[in-house]
Amino acid sequence: MLSIASCQSADPTEYINKTLCDVSDALSYVTLASKADLNNEAKARSTDDSALARQISQVTIQMAKLTAAVVALEAEGATGSPGIPGTPGTPGLAGASGPTGTTGLMGLSLTGPTGYTGATGDTGMQGPKGETSPTGDTGITGPTGDTGVTGPTGDTGATGDTGPTGGCPFAGHAAESLNFTEPQGTTATALSQYISSTANFLPQSLAQTFLSPPTGASLASIAFTFLSANFLGEVTFAGYVYEWDVAADGPVGQAIFASPPAVSTAPPPPDGGAYITVFNSTTCAALAANTTYAAILSTAGYFTADQRLDLVSIAQGIDPYPNGNLFIASGGAISNDTQHFTSTTWAPYSSSRVEDIAFAVTYL
Repeated sequence: MLSIASCQSADPTEYINKTLCDVSDALSYVTLASKADLNNEAKARSTDDSALARQISQVTIQMAKLTAAVVALEAEGATGSPGIPGTPGTPGLAGASGPTGTTGLMGLSLTGPTGYTGATGDTGMQGPKGETSPTGDTGITGPTGDTGVTGPTGDTGATGDTGPTGGCPFAGHAAESLNFTEPQGTTATALSQYISSTANFLPQSLAQTFLSPPTGASLASIAFTFLSANFLGEVTFAGYVYEWDVAADGPVGQAIFASPPAVSTAPPPPDGGAYITVFNSTTCAALAANTTYAAILSTAGYFTADQRLDLVSIAQGIDPYPNGNLFIASGGAISNDTQHFTSTTWAPYSSSRVEDIAFAVTYL
């Protein structure tokens, strides 16, 4: 095959050589120029496919001519006459697409300035009030908590006013009161007429027993009758009420009633007659039902050795009060203390004429 390098020599086959040179030039152009153009066009993504096809078609035609000349030359020999140019060949198929160009550099992302805040819109109209939901069921009661620590005791409050005094118990027995104050006489019936005046038997304390009503009672007063015929001077005494032990013949416990002191009348009544000393109860001295009590008259606590109760009158009649009797404190030496009431000996006094002294017990 003819070398491309011989295109410029003075060969006799000038036509062929010229043709070959033209083809060579075209190939060189295609080889050099087309590659650069194709690369640029591929990179710019603006290559015109139709123009490239025409260029390829021209190259194909020139190649066909060259091929035909070479074949004829080889057949006829170096001295043969040049053959008739062959028919242009069919244009070649379109070449393959060039390679995809590289991705261009990413453009800069510039954020625009923040726009101004728009004006606040008008407040919308208030919507209708929703319906009230039904009340839910009451939850289960929780367990009771532990009891807290007891706080300190507060100060005692001021004492309130005293309330009104209530009615006495066992009231309403006034009709059952006892009244035996009528004396036997005015002169010869003083107790001193019947009691020995020996030193160990001076009547410093006398007791008249009595039985309380069947349903009980409240004591209003006790009273004793005195005679003034044998008046020897003033005598101070007081009245008491104790419960009486009928088996032991003596008072027991504490005094249910104790009066303030009283003084015998001085001077005595002008006619030498009798007078009654009453000791009123200012408290509700309650007496139990069907119980024996003693109305005591005594100078204990107020006397000297010669003061005695010899002016007390005896009651009229023989044993005028069958439910009681006269007792005299007679045991041992004379005592000036009311404590001896429950410790001394009490002797019942009885004779053909004396069973009771003149006394009275009034109930409310």
